[in-house]
Amino acid sequence: LRRAQSPRARPLPPRFPHDSPAAMAPKKPKPNTKKFGMPLYASAWADERSLLVAGGGGKKSSGIPNRVCVATFDGETLSEPLFSCHTDETAPQALVMFPDNSRVLCVFGGDVAVYDVTRDPATAEDEALGEDENADPPASQSRAGAGTSPYVVKPARLAADGSAARSTVADCDVKCAAFSSDGAKLAVGLEDGRVCICEWADNDDRAGGMTLTKEVGAHADAVTCVCFSPDDKSVLTTSAESAAVPENAGAALWSVEKNKRLFAFRDPAVSVPRGNTGKNAKRVVASYRLAAFRADGDVVTVLNVNGEGFVSRWTPEVSKPDDVSWTIVGSIRATRDPVSAASASFDGARVGLGTSEGAVVLVDVGETGSKTKRLRARACDNSAHMIFVTTLAFSTDGGYVLSGSADASARCAFARRQISAAAAFARVLFSFALLALSFLFLTLFLRRGGVAGFAAMKDTRGSIAPDADGGLDLMQGLDLADAAAQAREALREMAEDAGRVARDAEGAAPAPTPSDDDGGVAEDTEDADTEREASRIEPDPVEDASGRMTAGDEEAPREEL
Repeated sequence: LRRAQSPRARPLPPRFPHDSPAAMAPKKPKPNTKKFGMPLYASAWADERSLLVAGGGGKKSSGIPNRVCVATFDGETLSEPLFSCHTDETAPQALVMFPDNSRVLCVFGGDVAVYDVTRDPATAEDEALGEDENADPPASQSRAGAGTSPYVVKPARLAADGSAARSTVADCDVKCAAFSSDGAKLAVGLEDGRVCICEWADNDDRAGGMTLTKEVGAHADAVTCVCFSPDDKSVLTTSAESAAVPENAGAALWSVEKNKRLFAFRDPAVSVPRGNTGKNAKRVVASYRLAAFRADGDVVTVLNVNGEGFVSRWTPEVSKPDDVSWTIVGSIRATRDPVSAASASFDGARVGLGTSEGAVVLVDVGETGSKTKRLRARACDNSAHMIFVTTLAFSTDGGYVLSGSADASARCAFARRQISAAAAFARVLFSFALLALSFLFLTLFLRRGGVAGFAAMKDTRGSIAPDADGGLDLMQGLDLADAAAQAREALREMAEDAGRVARDAEGAAPAPTPSDDDGGVAEDTEDADTEREASRIEPDPVEDASGRMTAGDEEAPREEL
C-alpha cells in the first residue's frame, strides 16, 4: 500500500505478458502476405509472377463482393489487388487455367464460365468488369500511386444481361476440374462422387458452351481432386470417401475410353495395425486429398490418416500393355494436422500442403530424373494464416507457392530451396581453400621433379620383398655386426667411466685405520668394492645368427636373421 500511495512509485508491470500494450497491438503483416477483403476459395497463376485469387461472400446482403483479383509477386512483396473482376452474386469456387494460360475457367456450383486473361491494361473499366452491378473499380485506378495490372480479366462471352455467359454441366456442385493437354476436354469431379468428361459444343471453346458428354466412374463420396494423365487416356482422381474401407478406392485411375477403373491406390498407412480389433479397437479415419502425375510417370498422393497428413510416391510396374500396377516407393508423414488443401508443381517435384490450423508445408518429392525416392518435408510456416487453408497453387515455373485462406489473406513463398548468405559465403571459402590446397600440391609436385622425381624417391627408399618361402624379412638391410660393435663400444665406455669415478673417490677418502677392538685391518670400503666390480665388467656376449655366443673383439658373422 505504501508503494502504491507513494507519488514516486513506478507503475507495476502487467501481471501477464500478453496484457502489455506491445503484446496486444496487432502484428505488422509480412510483405509477402496481403488481405483481399473476402474469403478466398480459389487461386491460379497467369505466369511466373502474376497470380489470380477468387472468392467472396455470396449474396449481396453479405456485403462482401464476389470477384477475381489480379496481383503480382516479385519474390519479396505480394502486391495489393491490381485489378478486380466481379462475378455477380456467386463466389467462384475453383479456377482452372487453360493450357496456354490465355483464359481461366471459373466454377460456380454446377456452372462454369470462361474469362479471358489478356495483357491489356488500357481496357475500359465497364468492359473489364463485365458485370451490370455496382462494383469496385480496378485497384490500379482507385488508389493513387498503385501499380498497373499486368493482366485484365473479362468474360469471354456475355449473356443477355451483360454478365458472363455460364454453362451448366451438372445438377450438383463441381468440386474440382482439370483440362486435357490440348484443352479440348475437361474432367470434372462432382459432389456426388461422379467423375465426368465435358467437351465444348461444336468443338469451339469460344462460340459455344460446355456440356457433359460421358461419365467415367464414380466414388462413394465427393471427388476432391482430378487430373489427366500425360497421354490424356486416363484420369486420376481422389475422393473424400473412407480409404480404410476395402470396397472404396480413395484414389483411383480411370480409363477415359473404356469408362472403368484401372487401378486403386491403397496406401499402407491406412492398414489396420495388428491387435487393433475387438470392442476397444481404434477406428482408422483416412481420406485422400490429392493425386498428381509427375513428369517421369510416377504418381504423388496426399492422404489424411487419423488427423495427420502423409505424402507418398508411387511408381508404375507394367506387366502387360493394358495391365499397369503401382507400387509405393516412398512415404513421409508431413504434418500432424489434417490437410485441408494440397497442390503439386507442374513437374511433380514438390508438393504444397495447407493444414486445418493455417500452416503451409512444402515437401520435396525428388527432381525429375533423380534416382532417389526419398521424400523430405523441407519447409513449414506455422503462422501463414489464422485459420484453415482453402487453396494452394504453384507458379508456372514452380518457383513460388501461393496459399489462400478463409481469413481473406493470401501468402506467397519460395518453393525451391534457397541458399542463405552465410551458406553461400561458406561455400566460397571452401572453394578458395580447395584451390589453395591444389596449388600447394602442384607446387610440391613440380619441385620434386614431377612424376620422374617421385618415382626416383620411391626407388631410393627401397621395398621389402618376400623371400623364397613367401615370407617377409623385416630385418632386411640391417647390419648385425655393426650393431654388435656399437654395443661393445658402449659397454667399454661405461666400464671406463665407472673406474674413473672409483679412483677419484679413493683418492679423496682418508686411509682406513685399524681398530683395536677387532684386532685386525678394517675391510675395504664400498668404493673399493665398486672399483673391483667395475674392473671385472666385461662386454656381454653377442649371439650370432647360428646361435653361437661371441665376445670380445671377435667379429660376428654377417648373416641375416
